[in-house]
Amino acid sequence: MARDLTSGNVVQLGSRLIRPVLFLRLGLLSSTQYLWSGSGDLSWNNITWKGTGTLGEISNLTESAETQANGAAVSLNGIANDLLSDSLTEIRVGRPVSIWLGFLDAAGNVVPDPALLRRARVDKPTTTVGVTKSTIQLAIESRLNDWQRARISRLTSEDQKRKWPNDTGLDYSAQLVDAGWKWG
Repeated sequence: MARDLTSGNVVQLGSRLIRPVLFLRLGLLSSTQYLWSGSGDLSWNNITWKGTGTLGEISNLTESAETQANGAAVSLNGIANDLLSDSLTEIRVGRPVSIWLGFLDAAGNVVPDPALLRRARVDKPTTTVGVTKSTIQLAIESRLNDWQRARISRLTSEDQKRKWPNDTGLDYSAQLVDAGWKWG
């Protein structure tokens, strides 16, 4: 898929020193985490992004010309074992994840308008527990995966009230099934 890069990003790609960075917005249960691929804090888009340095990793992001869902994985390394349970409690399947590719200029500032690479949702977390530190790997999937999930819905009052609690339009539908109707 072609990316619409701003002129500032195109200039950075043509310079002698290219400083690419990745930005990751991760929706958790009680908050949203803003992470970037470098060290320390970085300000972009009126948000302070926390650097993961070598503690964060994003797998290859693949795309194809066909209509298919290409997944990826995000790893957060170096999590203290005593914080692992709290970390896993915050992670929820279906929460939003966004990844941008940006560049830093010679002064270390973000070149305006990084390109959005992926907008996805958390699919499933897996953990690797070490002696003192652990790793959480999050599979992230496109919304195209929803096409493969079954949609089970019935035309009943209960299903209708799940979507619209005050709707009473189907309250008597069960009685109509057994009603004796005479035609003609």
